[in-house]
Amino acid sequence: WQPGDPDAIYLSVDAATHDDHMALVAVRLRDRLVQQCLLATWVPTPDARMDGKAIIDPQWAGDEILRLRNNGMNIKSVAYDPYQFHSVALGLAAAGITIFEVTQGQPRLEADTLLRTLIRDGGIEHAHDVALQAAVENANAMEEKGKSGDERKVRIVKGSGKVDPLVALSMAVWSALHEMPVAPMAA
Repeated sequence: WQPGDPDAIYLSVDAATHDDHMALVAVRLRDRLVQQCLLATWVPTPDARMDGKAIIDPQWAGDEILRLRNNGMNIKSVAYDPYQFHSVALGLAAAGITIFEVTQGQPRLEADTLLRTLIRDGGIEHAHDVALQAAVENANAMEEKGKSGDERKVRIVKGSGKVDPLVALSMAVWSALHEMPVAPMAA
């Protein structure tokens, strides 16, 4: 993504506060092909407010989203897991950004399965980010029964290392390819 790009962009955040990484991924649609067009990652850094303990502040991703919007990114929506990002998401909603939760349950299961299918079928292009490549190499997939109990779904799980960029990509792809069943959250 470059400033001035008019395409609708779907962002997703896999947030953390400590002992993990945080990732922000952007995708866009071009002729039903999903293109990953941005990746930002954060690693824990020592913070004096926490007696030097290494942390990640989820607001860092919120600030980056606002910076991208202010630089002309046409943000269609921001998907996020509410576990670590809910208060930041409320601030983004107050700033006029459409946000929605992708919980660890059925929505994440569907998102991960969709991403696996797109990768298998060549329906996704990526920007060859080193962090995303590492996340793919670090990930394992775990099969689970779907809602009706008969179809198989895949969940991305941590394998040998961090998978945050891949999880964020999963949620961004899902939001780009589906009408979201929930209304944007009110501030």
